[in-house]
Amino acid sequence: MYDLIKIEPEENGSHLNLIGYPTFLDGYAVIPQEIDKTNTFPYVDIEVKYLKDDNGNDVYLGGAKFAIVTSIRSKQFPEIDDIDDTQTNHNQDENPKNPEEEINRLTSQINDLNRSVSDAYDVIIQLNEEINILKSQINASNSEGGEIVE
Repeated sequence: MYDLIKIEPEENGSHLNLIGYPTFLDGYAVIPQEIDKTNTFPYVDIEVKYLKDDNGNDVYLGGAKFAIVTSIRSKQFPEIDDIDDTQTNHNQDENPKNPEEEINRLTSQINDLNRSVSDAYDVIIQLNEEINILKSQINASNSEGGEIVE
């Protein structure tokens, strides 16, 4: 299992992260256990290193370009006095959202998340099947007295 962080930050400055994820993903970097996640995580600045093989080529694992976090630093937040007033003043003429529209919007977001979870679950099942096939192949090749993989 791996702790992953999306290399590119979101609009709000946070980095999406997956803790205990079973495989690598393109656009994400592995967070080594020895790197401290700051108290502002996931609102952090990160540095990553893309791993290269002996010939200088990018290393890919599971089809994803392999990157590793080399540094995590707390993000500097602006002082309250430095925040632009235009970001906090709301248009007085703006009508609040219709509750039914808001329910539909939130329901749509939930459905999108459920599809994402379902897709991730399908990937996990597929990876487990591949692992079992590989274990069977190893067991078959070791059946003449080699060690059995469980």
